[in-house]
Amino acid sequence: MSLNYHAPPKHWALRPGEVTLCSVPLAASPACITYFERSLVPRERDQALSFRTTALREAYVIARGTLRVILGRCVNLPAEDVPLVYGAYGKPLLTDKLPLDFNLSHSGGRALYSLSLDRETGVDLEKISTLPDCEKIAQHFFSADETRDLLSLPPDQRNEAFFACWTRKEAYIKACGEGLSMALDGFRVSLLPSEPPRLETPSDPRLWSLHDVSPAPGYAAALVTAGTAPRLHAWLFDDAEECAGYFR
Repeated sequence: MSLNYHAPPKHWALRPGEVTLCSVPLAASPACITYFERSLVPRERDQALSFRTTALREAYVIARGTLRVILGRCVNLPAEDVPLVYGAYGKPLLTDKLPLDFNLSHSGGRALYSLSLDRETGVDLEKISTLPDCEKIAQHFFSADETRDLLSLPPDQRNEAFFACWTRKEAYIKACGEGLSMALDGFRVSLLPSEPPRLETPSDPRLWSLHDVSPAPGYAAALVTAGTAPRLHAWLFDDAEECAGYFR
């Protein structure tokens, strides 16, 4: 069963043992986009300029600017002063050993953010599209068991199952912070519609929990957290401007 998203509470504080998710459509006024852009550091601005279309550039600016506003609230700093760095495999992190773990993903005009005080998190969001060759992609990247499960489904169910598998695997490697340096076929996730989310990591002795966190129809999303399953809070915003106003 997917997680239910709600409007955020009037008052909020991040607490140990909890993970907060924020689903944010990547839309904002020109003035808000300008504010987001000014909050970015040179590396992020350069990354934004590398996109070929205005829509992709704005989506990146809104997603990263919103992240900075959210984190600024958590660590009591202006968005432009949030000490973001990037790990060896591109995962954004906070410097100064601040007690906050976070992750983000965006696809199809929507972003999803995870926040935690006391555990690693990884989140992945994908807009479900039609992939005529999803079976071939699975055979190349998925484990043998995952590919077998995918091919056991009727053809009209394979596309959605493919995205369920992909987001669950991506969420795990993002939680680990190792990016695509980790072989996708070196661990297994469940993907059959009849099965609950499950993660099997034979070479990783750490305990992880896996959650289906799709924020809207037509999207697949997964959250992986270190340790036992946390208490989840899932918030839905109308757009990035509303989200920024809530956290500022």
